[in-house]
Amino acid sequence: MGTLKYSLNPNEKIILKVNNVKHGFWGSYSHVLVVTNQAVILEEYGLFNNFKDFIRYPLSEINQAIIGKAQNGEKQLEIYFNDRTEDFSLESEDELELNTLSMAINDQLSENADLYDYNFYQKISDSCEEIDKEVEKAVYESNNDDTNIGVQSGLKFAGDIAKNVLKSGDFSTKGIGKGFNKAMKKQQRRSIFGSIKDEILDDIGVYDIQDGFTEIANDFREELGLPHKMTHEERRDMIENEKKKQKQEITRRKKEAYNKRVNEAKANVLQKENQKISVPPINIHTEKPSSKEAGMTINEQLEAVKQLKELLDMGALTQEEFDVKKKEIMNL
Repeated sequence: MGTLKYSLNPNEKIILKVNNVKHGFWGSYSHVLVVTNQAVILEEYGLFNNFKDFIRYPLSEINQAIIGKAQNGEKQLEIYFNDRTEDFSLESEDELELNTLSMAINDQLSENADLYDYNFYQKISDSCEEIDKEVEKAVYESNNDDTNIGVQSGLKFAGDIAKNVLKSGDFSTKGIGKGFNKAMKKQQRRSIFGSIKDEILDDIGVYDIQDGFTEIANDFREELGLPHKMTHEERRDMIENEKKKQKQEITRRKKEAYNKRVNEAKANVLQKENQKISVPPINIHTEKPSSKEAGMTINEQLEAVKQLKELLDMGALTQEEFDVKKKEIMNL
């Protein structure tokens, strides 16, 4: 059993805990950041994972938390106080994890702080890993489907499987599985050796010489009205651009999926909380507003309609009930 490194205050509960944190621009990713319902706590550790000390940042002194950028362009968590800013970065450089951390702090600064506990943020953190796998898989599969390279590679791979099965003579499910595994290993070797060969030829300048001849040939091809042939340098630039676009698309889809899951999770929490509040029965056939509603000010009427709209959005009211009650409140 581990020893308690420091004591929490009475009624203080841990909301979120993140490992491998760096405090400020210098230092190592050896610290732990803990968000509670009363403070943000930095647990400081040495290079050998030895506990050194802790710093407590009370929520009452924090204005907000945002995702910013360090001098080296790295994304970081920035916690703002009245007189200073404290910066924290994650070794994983996972933007979704940073978003969860920032969200947890800001939620604890909001009026709905009591609605979000450790289990809520743990589910959000777990969903980040699922999002990473799902989005990357979808993007890679999409790119393979949209490029000739992917099609050619897929046809060659399928051909290898067919050759293996025909050669073995085993057309059972087990035999096809063996043929698949053998083709997979061959494709991996082909990819590895192809990359090594490209690196060697590039290092000794063979590709530069070939590009020189290709450019000369392209001059003649232009005079003959033939399309240019791509050089190795142009091909490398194209691949790098595709990788960059792919990375941007992965980031975009991850943010989109993350925001959707967070919004759904928070909507569920708010719906459960609102269901605890009893909703008075509504007579949809009421024609005249009550004296209480008739005497409401404009601001009170607008606030009442806003609350009704929230009940409509969460499904507690039907559209018909909402329309009737709105007319009552607005004295229409």
